[in-house]
Amino acid sequence: MALAAIFGLALAALAVTASAAETSASGAGSQGSFGLIATVPLNVVGGPWSLGLNPVDGDLYIGLSPAFSGTGLVVVVSSTTDAVLGSVATSQDPLDTATDPVNGNTYVPNYVGYNITVISGATAPTASNLSVGTDPQTVAFDPANGDLYVGTAAAIVVLSGSSNSVVATIPTDEGVSDLVYAPSTTEIYALVGDNVTVVSSATNTVTSSIPLPGSRLGPGQSVLYPMLLDPATGDLYIGVSVDSSDLISTAVVSTLTDSVLATILNTGEPVAAGAGDVVYGFAPGAPANVSVISGSANSVTTTFGLSQDDFDLIYDSANGGLVAFPTNPDGNDLELLSGATGRVETTVDLPRDSAGDGGFGLYDPANGRVYLVSGLTDLTLFAFGPVSAPGAGPFATVTFVEGIALGGTLVAATAAGLMLWQRRRARRLAP
Repeated sequence: MALAAIFGLALAALAVTASAAETSASGAGSQGSFGLIATVPLNVVGGPWSLGLNPVDGDLYIGLSPAFSGTGLVVVVSSTTDAVLGSVATSQDPLDTATDPVNGNTYVPNYVGYNITVISGATAPTASNLSVGTDPQTVAFDPANGDLYVGTAAAIVVLSGSSNSVVATIPTDEGVSDLVYAPSTTEIYALVGDNVTVVSSATNTVTSSIPLPGSRLGPGQSVLYPMLLDPATGDLYIGVSVDSSDLISTAVVSTLTDSVLATILNTGEPVAAGAGDVVYGFAPGAPANVSVISGSANSVTTTFGLSQDDFDLIYDSANGGLVAFPTNPDGNDLELLSGATGRVETTVDLPRDSAGDGGFGLYDPANGRVYLVSGLTDLTLFAFGPVSAPGAGPFATVTFVEGIALGGTLVAATAAGLMLWQRRRARRLAP
């Protein structure tokens, strides 16, 4: 299976300042203290839409729409040198990216532009636009057939990676808010309203529709969370609202039988797959709450509260723990937590105004770093990781969550084994 690269998008010419930060405790794991390694100011005012990592070359992609510009922007940053490699203009609200490792192109759906931007992987990137219909907001690469699947307000649009042209359009009753490729079945799973639609990658036709228990939108929710694919079980974990309360539960969908296996009550949104068959549910709040779910038993084994109001949670396989980002930019810390008990292992002081609604984080297993793009006024990319002994973390299954945006999943095979990557996307709801 070809390695599928995952991208989120980025912005203008940046200045890089590398610095080590003190931590208030020793980091868990054997790679030294966990702290701030590099700071990359983005020098722009505007909302970030996505953050992604290309596991083929290790480059980072930050997507945003600069304020009052009516356009979007993609900037590529090297995770090796912390240097900006280039930028490409897109239509407004670039919400997601996926890369075809065969042709080297990156595909960016632009919600407001009604198109998808195709960015070449050449040394001097060039871009072209393809019309795909209303409100495109999610894209997934299928390594089984080499096609890309784009979710819009009324259809799943299939693009050929070899010709960069539309080869099929699969109508849907409602907007497509997320797409997942499942390697166990080589099928595409689409979140369409309160149903999961299964698409055969061999025929590009719908083979099944799975009704979810309850509604995808709970009281007070304005955006949907991603589907989470657990590689240990092959199951999909999807947040649902089953009553009139604000509590989110988890629907477990088997990709082998295309059926709902269980509904786990009051877990928060399923947001991360940890070591073994562990799945984490995340409920943002003051403070936030985490549920530890057994993927084999489909039940909650323990819960723990976080010490502050967090908006993002990431699983860090190098340390075997969770990294929590605070919502309040002043007076709070980034925290490295035990994935089993929630105990705070390490805290890192964040620069003033470095956090806030709209941020995204991800973990890079190749270098053991955790990245955060955020900021209230001037957007900044931060890199955290082992300070005293920087080095590559082990390749492992890693996913991540965000409390205010949508995401998706893409699977890639490497010589080191199967890696699950969760793309980070902020987006509006399809009508």
